[in-house]
Amino acid sequence: MKKILLSCRDACAAHSMIEIAKILRHNSWPFTIASQEPATSILISAKLETHSFESIDLQAPDSSQSIKFLEKVKGFLNKGHFDAAMVGLSTPGTGGIDEAIVKIANFPTFLIQDYWGDLNLFFNSYPTYVLSNDQHGVQVTKKRFEIDAFNLGSVRHIPYVKLTTANKKPDGPTYCWLDQPLEPLQSYFRLFEQWTAFLEVETSATLQIRLHPSSSVDRKKQFIETLKSKSIQWKFSDLEPIEETIFKSDIVCSVLSNGNMDAAYINHFADQPVCLPVHLLIDHDLNEQIGDLAKQSDQPIEALGVGVVCRNWESWHDLQKQWKVSLNDVFEAAKNLPSPSLIEQKLISMLEDKL
Repeated sequence: MKKILLSCRDACAAHSMIEIAKILRHNSWPFTIASQEPATSILISAKLETHSFESIDLQAPDSSQSIKFLEKVKGFLNKGHFDAAMVGLSTPGTGGIDEAIVKIANFPTFLIQDYWGDLNLFFNSYPTYVLSNDQHGVQVTKKRFEIDAFNLGSVRHIPYVKLTTANKKPDGPTYCWLDQPLEPLQSYFRLFEQWTAFLEVETSATLQIRLHPSSSVDRKKQFIETLKSKSIQWKFSDLEPIEETIFKSDIVCSVLSNGNMDAAYINHFADQPVCLPVHLLIDHDLNEQIGDLAKQSDQPIEALGVGVVCRNWESWHDLQKQWKVSLNDVFEAAKNLPSPSLIEQKLISMLEDKL
């Protein structure tokens, strides 16, 4: 039986790798896991053993720090005698264990893509295969990178099959902000400050802020500083599972967070509308830094109908006034998302075919 290496450093990727590990174990495929924080803590909580690498975000592919890190990963791969690797996806712009494996490996690499059409090319190296959420992800990936992509399904949402959705509170609306480690920081908090100014108009509105797992204490302080002059009831919700935060929210907002996909899949399995996922692609400087993903004219949640994209404050203001109509629309569209129930069969068949 072939030996598989799993790797991750991002929180979303860690949840995907937990499900991949269950599938491999169920089918008697040997595997080893390599990780960095915040993924390491998530894997350990799931009672999975992992080889933990130091938690650094490499900033330049040719830096001395990056070269030393590549040497460490190379030594680890040489000792492991792996036949293939399945790697996670992290926010583009920094490098780590996943990107290093793709750079160095002399065996097939499979990228678990948790956002449609996204790759992290920190070391300017491409995985052998991309495993996408759905057929739309395959199409976007092939269009952007001309790389072999496979429609596996949304791996981290396999457990959602057993989710029990809580009853929604009749009062509201309750907003949620999903934090992301995006730069430039000034642009990011400018967008957040402008957005919260719109929320102040609604006297009954409440706000939940979910910090990104990699967020620093200083970043948390900046949220507090931004909100201290606002007349909004708000709280941080990052100590609870993201699903609980989403259940309590009516409108889930971010710049371009994978958490909006979690919200869409919660709607998929729910008996009644739970929340409205929204991307706020409004700040020009922030969009420029994000790059091609932010500039797509047809964003995936928009193309699939499972969420809304606001590209200016006028569209956000209009959405505030009629969000319940949009909520019903995205709830109906979410029912058409592909079920994760076939992922195990598809994954094992693909590995047997490619290896």
